[in-house]
Amino acid sequence: MRRSTLFWGGILILVGILLLLNNLGIFNVNIWSILWPLLLIAFGLWILVNSIWRPKNLTEHASVPLEGARSASLRFQHGAGRLELTSGASGDTAMEGDFSGGLDLSQRRTGDELDLVLAAPVNIPFGGPEFGNNWSVRLASGVPYRLTLNTGAGESRLDLRDLQVTHLEISSGASSTDLTLPERAGFTRAKISTGAASVTVRIPQGVGAYIRTRGALSSFNVPTGVFTRVDDTYVTPGYQDAPNRVELDIETGVGSVEILKI
Repeated sequence: MRRSTLFWGGILILVGILLLLNNLGIFNVNIWSILWPLLLIAFGLWILVNSIWRPKNLTEHASVPLEGARSASLRFQHGAGRLELTSGASGDTAMEGDFSGGLDLSQRRTGDELDLVLAAPVNIPFGGPEFGNNWSVRLASGVPYRLTLNTGAGESRLDLRDLQVTHLEISSGASSTDLTLPERAGFTRAKISTGAASVTVRIPQGVGAYIRTRGALSSFNVPTGVFTRVDDTYVTPGYQDAPNRVELDIETGVGSVEILKI
């Protein structure tokens, strides 16, 4: 059981006891006059305890088999911390990985598609950066995926080069995202929406790209010798005839976007 759960559970029990004693007439005092000072004291004690004793987050390992599913949809609700996503899972595994900070995992089967939701537990984030959600996730190379990633403040390194990702949607806050797009997925539709962020998108050689950009306060660095630009749209030559293509929408608030051909 997590230390935050024990601590705040104890505080709630104490407040409940005080309210019960007050209602029974055993503790004759205006409970509301001491409730807020009590909560402030508890809050201060929690910060103090974490500043002195900071155990590292335990790492959970999780693995989900395909069990006959032909495709998978994964939704990441990551929060703050570091997220690494790459290939490397065995062919009969939809997802496997190590999750520092914990994992709330839910799954269901819809026809031939396996639907997974990977969510970070809600924790009170005191005690330093070691309490962040540091996830390392591996997917199978031969499985078609639909990926949706919601991340907060932190760093994401997403190497999809050897994966068959047909749909990708990334939403992030103040973050740094390094994305390598699939090399042999056929057609991939992707969307990136960020707040104050730094985004690097790597496109493998031989992959045709059609990129639309929006972001009045962002800088876009796109190689002019590789792409043809029309207003805020960038297209590689022969895009329509490329066997592997990506259609990418990028919408940013404040930050920088760099497109690289690798």
